Amino acid sequence: MKKFTITSVIVAVFSLSILSTVHATVGGETLIQSILYSPSNSQQIIYKVQNYGGKGCPPEIFSFSTQTGVSTALISCNDADGTSQTKFNSISEDTLSQYPNLLRHIDLSKNKISARLTLVAEQEVDEASQNFGRADFHLDVFQNGEKKTGINYSGCSKDQVHIVEGYIVPNKNWMALLVSTKGDCFEGGYASENLYLVPNITLYNQAPLLIKDKGATAGNGNLSLIATTPIVPQTQVQTPKAQDQSQTTVPPASSTIVNPAPKVQDQSGSTVAPAPQTTIVNPIITTPDNSWVYLIIIVLLIGTILILILRKR
Repeated sequence: MKKFTITSVIVAVFSLSILSTVHATVGGETLIQSILYSPSNSQQIIYKVQNYGGKGCPPEIFSFSTQTGVSTALISCNDADGTSQTKFNSISEDTLSQYPNLLRHIDLSKNKISARLTLVAEQEVDEASQNFGRADFHLDVFQNGEKKTGINYSGCSKDQVHIVEGYIVPNKNWMALLVSTKGDCFEGGYASENLYLVPNITLYNQAPLLIKDKGATAGNGNLSLIATTPIVPQTQVQTPKAQDQSQTTVPPASSTIVNPAPKVQDQSGSTVAPAPQTTIVNPIITTPDNSWVYLIIIVLLIGTILILILRKR
């Protein structure tokens, strides 16, 4: 019985350790797929998001406004709960079928698009609080050197590579910008992709490139960026210079500036130099040493007491 109890405990502990390990290592990429639009609705595009982490959601569908750049979930992972896989897939396909055309993946450099990525803040790793680190970034997008938009987002480490892709609807003056980076540093980091709006774009080259299917990659008309740290100018403190009587600028005698005594006027109105100031020093009062007087008094008292004692005897 005792062996059975000990064995059961060991098995239970081992099982729990395995379950906790499996739970702790759940992670995966979050990728954007099938960015679609409809010719009859140019103010909205939709796309699929495949999240390979967490509880293993089926592809979610989001709507992206070409007016505001805001994404809204149309079919989320929660909608799949309590729904059969067949029914969920049918709902998704019906939604996607309303947007039959793919956005064109364009060459950013041929359309004179450039970008600058800046590190805004960094949060260090803190294992005690299970914080795996995070960095905040700011992305500025330019065309012909003119800034078109600024984007703020967070990711993993400051020195990671960011991939930027451009997608357009032909003959429209806006662009959907896909930014791919490590979303967090859990288990070394997993790719995470998001869409942003870049308004007022002039299209110089609308030739479509190959459509990605498994995450953004460097090259192929995309931009690869690494964040830089902004340089904060230091404030310089200038030491005031003093002038001698000849009006020649000379360095000050010391770092302490003493205000001169004010000039006074006599009765005739002429300015005269002030009289030299007299510094009054308080005298030091010394107390005389009277310890020898107290010693004599004590000796006399002791002598008197002894004489009185001897007389009584």
